[in-house]
This record gives sequence, C-alpha cells and structure tokens, in this order.
Amino acid sequence: PTLWSPDILPGFDQLCLTGLTAPDGPADPVLVRRRCGTTGSKAVLYLHGYTDYFFQTHLADFYKRQGLHFYALDMRRHGRALRADQWPN
Repeated sequence: PTLWSPDILPGFDQLCLTGLTAPDGPADPVLVRRRCGTTGSKAVLYLHGYTDYFFQTHLADFYKRQGLHFYALDMRRHGRALRADQWPN
C-alpha cells in the first residue's frame, strides 16, 4: 500500500519515492498532493524550477476548484527531498 503522510503544508500529504539512485547517492524525490474530495480522473503535476520546491498552495487550490487532482514533485536535493548530507540543487 502507498503510505502518504501529512505534509508541512496544511491540507497536503507527501510520499517519499525511495529506492532511486544517482551517481552521487540516493535520489528520493517527494511527491506532494492536495487533499480533496475530487472524484475525477484528471490531474495536474507541478514541477519546480532549478532552485525551487513546491510551496505555492494557491496553485493547488486553483486546480482543486477546477475539479482536478493536484500533485507536485520535489525533485532530489530540493525542498522536502534534500537530505542532511547532500548539497542543495
């Protein structure tokens, strides 16, 4: 089963995608989702810029109002996916 946990942002959950590797070590991106009661099958995936991570809740709220599921991915060494022993970005 997929184990989502509460995110640092209220109303959001996160899922660490473990088991991926890169030449410089583990690459564990973090998938973030907006909790919503949407039953549709369409979704939006937000990918951040080079030195960014997901924190723009207004984007998730906009897509939720459109009836879409919203997901964001904090890529390796960014935001939620940055580990203590890694250089950022």
